Amino acid sequence: MILPICKEKTFKSYPYCSDYLSVANNFNDNLDLFMIYNYFNIKYQPIKGRLDFKYRSSLKSKMNYEVISDISKLKIEHIKKYIKNKKYIEVVLNLKKLEKNGGFLFPDFHNYLIYGYDNDTQKLFLLGYINKNNCKYYEKFSITYDEYNSALPKSGQKTGIENDIMSNHIFSYDNFIDEKLDKNYLLKNILEYNMKKNIFNNVDIYLCLITHIQIYSFFRISYKNRSLLDSRDFRVLFEHIQLLKKIVNILDLKDVQKQLEQLVKDSQSLLLLATRYKRVVEFKRKKNLEKLSINKLFNMWKNERNILNILCNLLS
Repeated sequence: MILPICKEKTFKSYPYCSDYLSVANNFNDNLDLFMIYNYFNIKYQPIKGRLDFKYRSSLKSKMNYEVISDISKLKIEHIKKYIKNKKYIEVVLNLKKLEKNGGFLFPDFHNYLIYGYDNDTQKLFLLGYINKNNCKYYEKFSITYDEYNSALPKSGQKTGIENDIMSNHIFSYDNFIDEKLDKNYLLKNILEYNMKKNIFNNVDIYLCLITHIQIYSFFRISYKNRSLLDSRDFRVLFEHIQLLKKIVNILDLKDVQKQLEQLVKDSQSLLLLATRYKRVVEFKRKKNLEKLSINKLFNMWKNERNILNILCNLLS
């Protein structure tokens, strides 16, 4: 039995966006306004240097979900029962670099979405991230019942995701999202993002990220498993620009198209730079990529400022 799933194509930086959207896309023709209202605003987290969506729980609030804290309720017989009841399962597994679709799964605990099973082949159907050549791809794949059982954490075992937004839970999409264009609310969202006052909640995303790269590059500091030019951060930035593009298109702003096109190109370039940076070992080449990223971020900052100021004047 397989539940309907429509793999998300744009928002793939974090599972709390991609997984919920992959379910909601089956029931909604257009989620653009909801995503603009709730995911346009991004934040910078100091020390980590991480970018994230400020209101990241918005999609989850639209789901009818139940937290599963007892690991015994995630055994195969329970999984089948949930799916028969039209419930999707968000589960934390350690698939230990299992090879799938020409790539490898995470070597430690990570979130996966289960949306179906097949008793004949003894397989579960999942959505999740696969590492191919140091790039993460959000894809469908299947694992056997045995692979699933061995990937479940043992009772009492810590996964590091116990208190995360994507800890073990089941959910269904029962609250149809039907947003209408509200220019006042749109303006409020843009102003909230565009006029930051608290240095830890974004004086400016770009300037915070530039400063972070400069400081950590100078002292050669690394934060845990995060790359200084981290593809997850640049992916969030890319998705943010995609939402800005949707705003411009909804309001039919032709005067800013050239600046917007450059913003989109620069956000795509940053993603490629992050991929190259991860593969490079030579110190001098790493420094050059860091400088190139800073220049692109600075140009993006100027272009986005101009577009946002025009948007604010139009909506005021």
